Amino acid sequence: RSDPSEFIGESVAERVAPEVREAFLARARLRLEGEPVEQRYETLGIRMDGERFPVLVTASLVPLSDGQAVIGFFQDVSAQREAETRLRDSETRFRLLFDQAADAIFIHERDGTLVDVNQAAIDSVGYTREELLRMSVLDLGCSHADLPAVWAALSEGQGATAVGSHRRRDGSTFPVEVHASVFVDRGRATAKRGSGRWSRTVTTASPSRTNAAPSPTEARRSSPSTGST
Repeated sequence: RSDPSEFIGESVAERVAPEVREAFLARARLRLEGEPVEQRYETLGIRMDGERFPVLVTASLVPLSDGQAVIGFFQDVSAQREAETRLRDSETRFRLLFDQAADAIFIHERDGTLVDVNQAAIDSVGYTREELLRMSVLDLGCSHADLPAVWAALSEGQGATAVGSHRRRDGSTFPVEVHASVFVDRGRATAKRGSGRWSRTVTTASPSRTNAAPSPTEARRSSPSTGST
């Protein structure tokens, strides 16, 4: 229907999907009886062709000369829900790439507090994920001659590269080439950078194989099997 007047005389419940219609009507009855009912809630609407779609309902009581009535507003939220689904799918793909990356990736606040790491980072230093998320990147015993220059670049929102070393859980160290950059994270509260946005730093550490002792995981993988010939 394209003419709103065609809906006059029709029960609003007819625009709600049959499978949720009774719950919709029950809310209306409770509201009229003065019972506490949520003012805004989401349900399923139904189009003229039978297609279901998510709808946000806002309802309240209004006084009339012969009593009270419920006034309601229906808002089609299909676009918002589709955007949320796309975002979840994107986050799932990112997480898959993040965890399968060959290089160690450390995401941390501007003060160095770690907020996320990938599996390669866990394998490289020998700590569990839970242990790392209670640590700072500085706790890894990072040794970088040009670290002050790196932090200065990051504070200006620029990327930086440095060569140094990281320390494993067992105390051994290994050389790394670190690439660090700042990104904006709107989802969680970190160091504020204006416009309601928050900054975090992603650091990628690529081990240098020159004179580098293998990590415990690498050592297990490369250890030759023994046996008689």
